[in-house]
Amino acid sequence: MNSSAFPSLLLSFEPGRIFIFFQLLENGFIIKGKVGCSVKEFLCNRMFIEQEYLDKRIQTIFLNGKPVDDVNSAMVKDGSTISISAAMPGLAGAMMRRGGALASMRSGISYVPAETGSDSYEGKVTIKFFNLISRELGPEFLKRGIIIEGKTFSGFIGANRKIIEEGLFSAEKDGVKIETEKLFNIMWQDKSELVLKVTGKQDNRTMPDTATLL
Repeated sequence: MNSSAFPSLLLSFEPGRIFIFFQLLENGFIIKGKVGCSVKEFLCNRMFIEQEYLDKRIQTIFLNGKPVDDVNSAMVKDGSTISISAAMPGLAGAMMRRGGALASMRSGISYVPAETGSDSYEGKVTIKFFNLISRELGPEFLKRGIIIEGKTFSGFIGANRKIIEEGLFSAEKDGVKIETEKLFNIMWQDKSELVLKVTGKQDNRTMPDTATLL
């Protein structure tokens, strides 16, 4: 599955305001590539999240809305949704923490593996970042590029037009520079999906493209 089939948008943005795009990470972005693997393999080998970060920082994982304790046995399939979070506050947060002392209190809603591993195949997975994960991983993933639905992006730029206009240095659609006004005039809601990349003005490093992973 090739992300080049979708419109691409590159935004050069004021680094101190990139946080506005974290909303898109919380709402959910899409990764297309090989599935039929464990959550751990998907996060570490498909999304290039360091295992140490997974072990120490990602304290809560939901797979299709169910809290995951064992990242090695929980299987990612086509159409899966993975939500990841740092430690959440309060009793509820402690209960949802993977492998935590209170995990048994929510056994009725915990993810239970239905099958073991299978051959990998092409699929689409929705990823959601929350709280500290958005702030710590968000800028990196925005540089790499994320796939989002056109209607989602249309609603986002409409609701955040002022701060986008204030923080935007330049915009390119499909490799061609466009004026700020055109960015808002494009009917993004008519696009099924698009690849969005956001970089700080001075950040011109070449990043691995993980919008589509093989």
